[in-house]
Amino acid sequence: MPRISPVVFVADAKIDRRDLVWAALTVGFENIIGELAGGMSAWIETGRPTSQIPIVEDAGSRTVVDVRQTSEYDSGHRPDAIHLELGAVAESEGELPEDDLLVHCGHGERAMTGASLLARSGHPNVAVFKGVPQSLGRLVTEK
Repeated sequence: MPRISPVVFVADAKIDRRDLVWAALTVGFENIIGELAGGMSAWIETGRPTSQIPIVEDAGSRTVVDVRQTSEYDSGHRPDAIHLELGAVAESEGELPEDDLLVHCGHGERAMTGASLLARSGHPNVAVFKGVPQSLGRLVTEK
């Protein structure tokens, strides 16, 4: 998704809009044009298409993509993980294998955003890891 693409937020009432705007700006999306009135419920009620990204508890044979910042990655990561900061995911076409991908971060928010961007760019089998990096197994600090 090009960074100049218009961004429309879809969020429930509990989400702080300032946090959403900050997160979008942090990864370079500045063309924020609004919010979906009524959220996902309104979208679904009108019969528009939806999709879901699975949340899994085990990496299995998936290729692990770590979307944390470099400092977080350097403090401990799975040895076979591909490091791709969230801000670079939108421009990563061709950099990742066509395998099944498992995206993770520190708590899940960035992972879901990264997985959504990857799915939108054509990766058909993307999942998000449910858990913290330590749950993925042995972590290393060397690059």
